[in-house]
Amino acid sequence: MSTDFDQVTAVSEISEGVFEWVVPDGWQQGRGAWGGLPVGALIRSVIAAQDSDYLDDGQRLVRSVNCQIYAPVLVGVQKITTTLIRRGSAMSTWSAAVTDESGVPTAQVTAITGLDRELADQPPVSTWSTITAPQVPHWEQVPVLVLPDFGPPFSRHIEQRLVEGVPMSKGPARALGWVRFPQQRHWSVPQVFGIVDAWWPTVLVPMQQMRPLATVNFAAHLLTDPATIPVSEPLIFESFLLGATAGFTSETRRLWTRDGVLVLENLQSIALIR
Repeated sequence: MSTDFDQVTAVSEISEGVFEWVVPDGWQQGRGAWGGLPVGALIRSVIAAQDSDYLDDGQRLVRSVNCQIYAPVLVGVQKITTTLIRRGSAMSTWSAAVTDESGVPTAQVTAITGLDRELADQPPVSTWSTITAPQVPHWEQVPVLVLPDFGPPFSRHIEQRLVEGVPMSKGPARALGWVRFPQQRHWSVPQVFGIVDAWWPTVLVPMQQMRPLATVNFAAHLLTDPATIPVSEPLIFESFLLGATAGFTSETRRLWTRDGVLVLENLQSIALIR
């Protein structure tokens, strides 16, 4: 069983725009693969399809992703089909879907890729942005979180250093800490889009008992090229509940570098299963 995120989300092209992905055992959350896994594999298929497109320049970074997981993505061989929706002069829109043995989609992303753009008279982010990174202890001062044996299998492949937000602690619906893949060799686009899904929903913090939940919609926007992030350092993770009603919640998640640069912002709609 591989514990390397790059390996377990690797895809192989079997025909133009069609890829094979082997979903590994040991990365489950419930009956299917942890959500970060199909997100990562679908993004990898878009990157591969774009790189093999002779009309593209291969320099369009994945900037924005919207993903839905319709059903559990089960262990075994899966097929991913990519479709170029539109190619502009500096931006492209792609769709990619995982389908089961009967051809029914189980997960799908719409991804926006784009070239770097020069912003005229861009002020420093420290004065331009209306949000700042949360204050946390240095990552080496925070112990690695050890989850109980009944925790989801995928969590064994994630290094989490918890600062705030223990489930069922009856505190505010917020989580804070450090996160990374312990065996990663670099930070990549699929990794940051995947690892933002590694934390538990913040609605579990004020709850009195554990409840099963599932992400209904996942939207994320990349704001820093992962290639510029030091590989030896984890990222600051923060999340907080925006609202909840009728068994549906809305939650914001963010990844920051140690020096306060926003890497990724993620909005999830999470539903109570029962």
